[in-house]
Formats: sequence, structure tokens, C-alpha cells
Amino acid sequence: MSWWDGWSFEYPEAFAIFLLYLLCHRFCARRSPAFVFPDAALLARGSLIQWSWLSEAAAVLLLVTAVASPVVVKHHDPRNRIGADIVLALDASRSMSDFGFDESNHSLTKMDILKESSLRLIHNRLHDNIGLVVFGDFAYILAPLTFEKEVLEEMMGDVETGIAGDHTAIGDGLAQAVRLLESSQAKTKIIILVTDGINNRGKASPEAMAKLAASKKIKLYTIGIGKKGDVDEGALTHMAGLGGGKFFLANKRSRLDEVFEEIDQLERSPIKSRDYLIKEYYFQYPLALAVVLLLVPSLSRVLRGVR
Repeated sequence: MSWWDGWSFEYPEAFAIFLLYLLCHRFCARRSPAFVFPDAALLARGSLIQWSWLSEAAAVLLLVTAVASPVVVKHHDPRNRIGADIVLALDASRSMSDFGFDESNHSLTKMDILKESSLRLIHNRLHDNIGLVVFGDFAYILAPLTFEKEVLEEMMGDVETGIAGDHTAIGDGLAQAVRLLESSQAKTKIIILVTDGINNRGKASPEAMAKLAASKKIKLYTIGIGKKGDVDEGALTHMAGLGGGKFFLANKRSRLDEVFEEIDQLERSPIKSRDYLIKEYYFQYPLALAVVLLLVPSLSRVLRGVR
């Protein structure tokens, strides 16, 4: 029962109440019809009763319309988006609190800069689902795959150095990232792993986890933060190669920004996601008009001094 595209009634069957009202008005016997006439001259106006009933009928119709709940339905289908499912796996070990990575602002730590660069990537990837993994002595999922960028921004604010311990469990971090993506239905699945050290904690082997990612068709990009020799370039390059991705070395902030910009050009593919509806309700407007129609005659009589 649509008026035009997007408009409909959530409970159109409620209009049967108005039909009952009309039938009752026509056929139901009235117990004692009585009207108050403050002026005998009004008796000559045969339209008075008719106008009174029309006002009442209009009020009832508006009340029934409110009960029927007029609504605007906006269909939103995420399956039509173009994007990827991406997991950022971030090193939060104690060494990420080192200063001097930004050549123009020595008061920022590596973690400060990594968070800023990650947030920029998140906001640029408007059509992607993104998840967050943090690792140190152990790894955990900070945020599951989500399209809500505001949620990711809030969760990123909770990331601090040492939050998962002082050391670097790269394999465990990669294992948690794979876990997030293994049930994804997206055609393009990507892990971006960022670290400033070498794997020195955890149970999972980075190489084994890279192979697992490849077996699940997950592309792996690795980023080493620091000067040459600070990170295990050989291991990170090998991991990225197994995962069908690429290794980047970022020795300063400007280079890290360039790396994230390059990754931002990743292939974008259709995402599968369930359809959902956005509804806007407008029952309050006919309800307000009905109340006005019901109150105005009474107020009018009161103002004229009629009881």
C-alpha cells in the first residue's frame, strides 16, 4: 500500500478500523443524541451537525493513519559496495614508544605515528570492512571486521605501547588476523602487518601463519618500521612473498605515509553482505493533527463560555 516510492504503511490493516467507524455511524443506534446550542439561531443552520461529524471523522481517520504507521523505507544493500576485507595487525611492543621516527616532530613516538597513518588509511577505505589486531607478548583482536569507521577510530585510541606486553609475537599476531578473515566472503582479503622488531615471543610460527593465509587466499603485506637492520627484513619479505603481497621498509614518517598510500591502491572487489533497511517513521504528524481536531471544538466552546 504505497503512496509513492519509499512511502508505505507498516500496518495498513489498521484502516479497517475507520471502515468500522463509518459503518457504525451509519447503522448503529445512538442512545441519546444531544447538542448544545448557545444561540437558538443556530438551530436554523442544518450544516452544524454535518460539520461536527466531518471534524470527528477526520480526527478518527488521522488517528487510524497514525496507528497504521506511515513510514519511509530506504533499502541499503552493502552487496553493491566495491571494497575489500582488511585486517591491520599492529605491533604494540615496548619499542614502539621510541621517539625520533618523525624527522620534523621528535615528540611523537612510533606508535603515535602508526596510529595516525592507520587512521588515515581507514578513512580513505570508505567501502571496506576493516578489523584490528594488536600484538606484543601475545596477540588479540581489538576490533572485528566492521564498516563503522567511527568505531575503529575509537578502538584505535585505546592502542598503547605495552598494551599486549613488551616483546614481539609476530606469528601470533598474524594468526589472529587470519582468524578474523577465514570466514570472510569477500573476494579480496588483505592483512597489513606492521612491526618494528623481530619475532621473539609467541607460539605460532610467522612462516607457518603466512602459508596458512595463502591457503585461505588472503593477501599479506608486511611493513617494517625503523632503520635498516632494526627489523628482520628477510623474514618479513619471505612472509609477504608467501602471502602474495609485498614487504615495505619505512625508516621515517614520510616513507610510512608513502607505504600506506601505495597500499591504498589495492584492488577493490565486491563484498558480500546481507541487505538491511533504514526506516523513518512519521506517525507523529497525523497523531498531532488528530489531537488538534479533537481539542479545538472543546476549546472553542470554553472560550465562548459554552459548557
